[in-house]
Amino acid sequence: MQHHPDKIEDTEFINARSGLAEDEFERCSHMGMNVNEAKREALIVLYKDLKFSAYDLVKEIVEEEFDINDYEKHEFIMQMMEYTKEEFKKFPDIDDDFQDSVNYMKLYYLITGSIKLYLEKYGLQ
Repeated sequence: MQHHPDKIEDTEFINARSGLAEDEFERCSHMGMNVNEAKREALIVLYKDLKFSAYDLVKEIVEEEFDINDYEKHEFIMQMMEYTKEEFKKFPDIDDDFQDSVNYMKLYYLITGSIKLYLEKYGLQ
């Protein structure tokens, strides 16, 4: 969960996703796939829409665009994840391939601007 720390305590999501993966493994097994093939298909279901990480994007922005010391960095990133939630909602096309899309850089600059405004208004807290 290093790329999705916001999901660590989301037991509903974790249970639902693991259940879907288990069902997919069973379905594939019944179709005659070997264990490795069924496992591969189950992992696709398990990790669907988790390749792109909002946390990784915010972390990249904080590390590349702002001078935040290592001691405060993780807490600040988590704070900015919450603060920029609405900006992420402006891009409903976020999926596993989002990082390769034109909208990725638009979101990158939108988040960067929001963090800059936050720091100007509130500073590090």
